[in-house]
Parts: sequence; C-alpha cells; structure tokens
Amino acid sequence: MQFTSPTVLCAASAEKVLGFLADPTHLIELLPSDRFSDAEARPDGCSFKLSGGIPVVLVRGEDPPGGVRYDSAKGTPVRFSSLYTPFPPGPVTGVRSILKERRR
Repeated sequence: MQFTSPTVLCAASAEKVLGFLADPTHLIELLPSDRFSDAEARPDGCSFKLSGGIPVVLVRGEDPPGGVRYDSAKGTPVRFSSLYTPFPPGPVTGVRSILKERRR
C-alpha cells in the first residue's frame, strides 16, 4: 500500500527544505495538533501518538539521493517508510511525501 501526499510549495531552495525535513524537531512541528499527541523529537527520529493512542516511532532511514527518509521503528503497529522529495530548481520548491507500507 502506498499513499502520496499533495505537493506543497515552499518559498525556499531544495537544499533548505531537505535540511529542514532532516531535523526530526521540524517534522514534529508539521504534525497537525488535533490528530497527534505526545510528540517528542530526538536527534535520530521522533515519536508521537495518533488519535486513539496508537504510538508511532520514526527513525531516520537511509536517505535516497535528493530526499529525506524516515522509517517506523520496530514495534510500531504499522510498519512504513516515509520519503520526502523536493522538486527543484528555483526559489520555490515543491515537496511531497510518499508513505509506503513495509512488510514485517
């Protein structure tokens, strides 16, 4: 199963967008507060609870060229990878996330 987010335009270079997304603290800031709770960031990832109390722990994965990747940690109820890829060039960068379920 795979979900692709709509593309979001950012008034920043691809390099700045990737730097922002590579920091788990910033990833926490992007979560809608009405759907997530107990968010915490660490240097290697972050954790939070979905509505209904389902815990999610994300760790930095192996980044592909030109992207940032987070993987769900072992023990998370649903195993998935989240890949963020920017669309350069220019002063405005489009970014989308692809969420792909992984086999246990």
